[in-house]
Amino acid sequence: MEDDPFVYSYFELSKGGKGCARNFSAVLLKSEYDMLISGMEALLERQQSSIQIETIEPLFTLHLMKDKSTYTMLITIEADAQKPRRIYKMICDEAAVKAFTASLRWECSHVKSPPKSP
Repeated sequence: MEDDPFVYSYFELSKGGKGCARNFSAVLLKSEYDMLISGMEALLERQQSSIQIETIEPLFTLHLMKDKSTYTMLITIEADAQKPRRIYKMICDEAAVKAFTASLRWECSHVKSPPKSP
């Protein structure tokens, strides 16, 4: 059976070069990233209308939906009961989603293998 390591990631949303939000909880299996990339490609090819992926604790959810000519990305970050949930909504065009998909595919192809256990 092939290894399916957890991939430690972070999410950063910025506007005008300034960080608006950062989240370091994005820990997904390599296969989940592969599933996200293939889902985004299916969305771009109009084979499906939305995709969603989430981490466990703290909760980070990415939901990407296709409308007539735009894509809506909803990002929800819910750290714990003491902090309010933060929701970010972005409207993008197809070129932005293609660029994000290509960037994510490149990043995933450069993930380093985890150290071997003794």
